[in-house]
Amino acid sequence: MKLHGWLMSLGLLMGSLFTGREALADQTFCIDPGHTPTSLFSALQVWLNGVGEQINIKVVAGTFPIVVSMTQLNNNAASLVLLGGYKANTSCDDAQRNIKTNVSVLDGGGGGAFALEPNAPATIDGLTFSNFYGGTTQLGGVPVHGVYIYTVVSDVAMTRFIANHDDSIQVFNNNGSPNIAVQDCLVYNQPVNATLPAMRVGAENGNATVRNCTIAGNAAGGLQMNTYNGGQLNVYNTISFSNGGSDFSVGDVSNVPNVSFSFFSSGSGFNGFSNLGPPPSNYTLFAGPNDYHLAQSSPAINTGDPNLSYPPSETDLDGNLRVIGGRIDIGAYESNFVPNQYIVTNTRDDGSVGSLRWAIANANANPTTLSTIVFNLGTAAGCPYTITLGSLLPDIAAPVFIDARTHPGWVANNAIGAFNGTLCVEISNGANLNYALHTPTTASGSQLAAFGMLFAGFGSQAAIKLEGGSGHNIGGNAFGGPSQVANRVGVEVLGNSGGAQIGGADAAFENVFDNGLSGGIYLANAAGNNLVQNNLIGVAPDGVTPEGNGYGVFVSNSPNNTLRGNYIGYSTFATSGAIVLYGSASAGNQVQQNEIGWDFYGSMPSSGAGVVVSNGAHDNVIGNASFLTTSFGNIIRLSVGPGVWLTASAGNGNYVLGNDLIGNGGPTADNGLAIDLGGVGPDANTPLNPQNYPVLRSSFAMPNNQLVAGTLDAAPNTFYRIDFYHLNNAPLGSSGRGGAGLFSGAKGLVTDANGHCSFLLRVPQVQVGGWLSAATTPLSGNTSEIGNAVPDQIDGIFVDGFGGVDACQ
Repeated sequence: MKLHGWLMSLGLLMGSLFTGREALADQTFCIDPGHTPTSLFSALQVWLNGVGEQINIKVVAGTFPIVVSMTQLNNNAASLVLLGGYKANTSCDDAQRNIKTNVSVLDGGGGGAFALEPNAPATIDGLTFSNFYGGTTQLGGVPVHGVYIYTVVSDVAMTRFIANHDDSIQVFNNNGSPNIAVQDCLVYNQPVNATLPAMRVGAENGNATVRNCTIAGNAAGGLQMNTYNGGQLNVYNTISFSNGGSDFSVGDVSNVPNVSFSFFSSGSGFNGFSNLGPPPSNYTLFAGPNDYHLAQSSPAINTGDPNLSYPPSETDLDGNLRVIGGRIDIGAYESNFVPNQYIVTNTRDDGSVGSLRWAIANANANPTTLSTIVFNLGTAAGCPYTITLGSLLPDIAAPVFIDARTHPGWVANNAIGAFNGTLCVEISNGANLNYALHTPTTASGSQLAAFGMLFAGFGSQAAIKLEGGSGHNIGGNAFGGPSQVANRVGVEVLGNSGGAQIGGADAAFENVFDNGLSGGIYLANAAGNNLVQNNLIGVAPDGVTPEGNGYGVFVSNSPNNTLRGNYIGYSTFATSGAIVLYGSASAGNQVQQNEIGWDFYGSMPSSGAGVVVSNGAHDNVIGNASFLTTSFGNIIRLSVGPGVWLTASAGNGNYVLGNDLIGNGGPTADNGLAIDLGGVGPDANTPLNPQNYPVLRSSFAMPNNQLVAGTLDAAPNTFYRIDFYHLNNAPLGSSGRGGAGLFSGAKGLVTDANGHCSFLLRVPQVQVGGWLSAATTPLSGNTSEIGNAVPDQIDGIFVDGFGGVDACQ
């Protein structure tokens, strides 16, 4: 695919050389018939003939007839941004754009089709497509009708659009693994003579995602999904309801679609999908006939997927901000009606009206519907306001969203590896309490979302303790911190609790865990399936000051957790680590893309190991998500102990793949290897041991890669992956072993019947000079220790390659 893209780029370049076409600067067209002479047709023709530039087309309010000659448009080079919602006679001023009041309609007149084939990135936003039925056109030799968007190699985003009285909206990708995003859309009132479902989305190799769309009142069906080869289709927060035929259906499928947090009244062709089931009628779901805003009693309000990250600036089809009431709605429109909302207006802890205690008690009275707790304790100038607890708050026994981001003066964090947000609500321990917020084991229906608070002084157990319920979401909080009384642990997930999300992909959801007496995050629920993502652990909010926890994240007998993208700085327990995987039930965990012992701004090492695997923990992945990929590695630096320590009590099947392992083992590298097995320090290879390390003989810098020679004596007839690491200097330590460095790449080989392989392998070149070391992993896991390091030599003329390169000789 990379070669294909390179050849396409070369072809475009050669085309411009021999045809005289040159890449142009980006161009912007304002389609305002009463103010500018440029027509939509002319602007699309410029895009059609573009060479590498971006064509921005802005359409003012009004109805624009689309003639047949405006279809069959395809371009292999120019990006397209097609936007509606501009006010007339303003020169398409972005500041006056409003897709609700300035409706831009492309009208097919009952006989046209609108077909685009963008093969460079395309964005279509804020348009209404109407009356595209009864006509066909040719695109790539295929007759198409309705509205048809087809991409081969580039991503397409089609957002905030309305399709009214059209044959079908069709969005497909093909071949080159592009991604399609269809979001915040309304597709309705399909004509009675239509023969295809109202929206058809297909993916070949790439991903196609439909989110927050409403598809209703169509004659020939709602949403149909097609996937081919490795394509994957995802549907979230979508309503497909009261359509003729099936509301959700599948055509050709290679992978089962992911369908979740969506409503439909009929469906076919699914296997293993997830949804919320049909609501009782469309009139309790929607505001009324042909009005697809949500009714105040709609079950779609505050029931969207809580585990997805939604940008704070995202808007719905009316241009209103999303996530009103603490949780996103399902469908194209976000309701401004918030049921079961309680406002905290004072810092008292006596249960009086307006107190946090009062709000939680009232929320618990709604055991099956989401309640939202918001805050207004005073002006922004007074932040933070402290609520000091004199006794335990009521347990969370229902779905409750405690959202302190609603307080005047709250500011979202937007820093990476630091926290620059402003928190206005502090929950403080005034009576030696075990915890601040708690879901008990008996509350199976509880669901806690807690955002935008600071927790301090809960030194007995944890600031937030989750023992029951599921779907919990903890984001944008601070646990401990400078000048704060320490917590024992920030968040614990235990007992019967289902999966929790702690943090999130967006910086606004980052939590800070400082000065934990025991640790930052403790996961010990039997169900596992927690996501810990993008948190700042053991580092002060400034991103540079060490404020260590005993450990960073401790996983104890909990399976299938994902620890991803966290900054884990100083950890104070010398016998522990930044991340610990402990116990025989800790299996299937993935530790990926974390920065351990090195914050975003500099050095902040762990007093123990970077990652510790012990007491039977097995079949976990530290680094690459797949044995055959080289992405998702961690950066583990300057641990006083080993970088990754698979202790003598660790179980089998653990993978350590594709990580940067730099400067671990203490100043002299005698406190552990970059990858260490059993006791601390190097172990010798033994005959037929499947965990033997490779012995390197030489490394030569070639023009485009390293040519590395060595031997592996391990299990017979076994496939091994060898990971190579580049060091700037000779490895420290009395053994001369154990140093790793920047991950340089991986190669595969198969040992012979005696378990032997003499290899000569080409490895990607990090830089010329330095040293190279390596470790091996069989398909079954069980990564070896880091082996010896050899210096990188410049002249490879005497390398013996007669036995074959990239093979055993």
